[in-house]
Amino acid sequence: MRKLLLLVLFLMLVSCEKDKLPEVDQTILETEIDFFAREIHENNEQSSPVLSLDFKTTKIYPCYNYYINFKHSFENEILTVEFKSIGQPEICLTAFGPATGSLKLPLSTRQLKLVRGNTTDLYEVNITTETVAFEIIDSSFSNLIFDKTFRLPENSFAVVCGTNLEDTGLCDEFLNVLSDIPSLSAFSFEGEGRIPYPDSSSGHWNNTESKYFLYENDSDFIRVGELLEEFTAEYIEPNQGNSIAIFSWDNRKFYSWISNN
Repeated sequence: MRKLLLLVLFLMLVSCEKDKLPEVDQTILETEIDFFAREIHENNEQSSPVLSLDFKTTKIYPCYNYYINFKHSFENEILTVEFKSIGQPEICLTAFGPATGSLKLPLSTRQLKLVRGNTTDLYEVNITTETVAFEIIDSSFSNLIFDKTFRLPENSFAVVCGTNLEDTGLCDEFLNVLSDIPSLSAFSFEGEGRIPYPDSSSGHWNNTESKYFLYENDSDFIRVGELLEEFTAEYIEPNQGNSIAIFSWDNRKFYSWISNN
């Protein structure tokens, strides 16, 4: 009788341990998961940026809006993410693409723990005012896309300019115009890492590297937008393959082509 009771107790304990294991659907086991950190502006509004941790599957799905089901917790500076399954959308966006997911990355995070079933990947995390850096401790199913990501400097903006093959000097001409604002100072992102601004223009015959600036007062940035509007009116004709865009750290934008409309 005693042996029977011990056997029943053992089976109950085993059952409890199984219940504690995360439930994982087969769909999440069929793909690896890429991830990286970036700063976003919530609801795409003008605001100070917040850190986000973005995930995407290496497997490509028949709809662009498949999503990753997961749950997460944060305790003792450890962010734990448990991946559960791949979700299918009710309405399919008809383009192939990975399943995706994202969550806020707490500024005090020191370790990232990614869990899929009985497998756990570990990363050390170092977040400063300038960068977000990861170091692999153990990795099996997850892929770190960027070891280091630069953060958006406060009171900064990027000038993104592209031209046709005849007006290649246009970008430098606009940069010279910005010298009329003496409080602006040029800077660059030093070293390797993901840059939070576009690093160059795209879609032009002549794509140039973006230029980055810091401003002292908000009125200085407003003046940058005014100078772009004046420069556009004088030098940029519609539909000629020339454009200048300006993006700020707090999600304000100026476009030469909007001034042209």
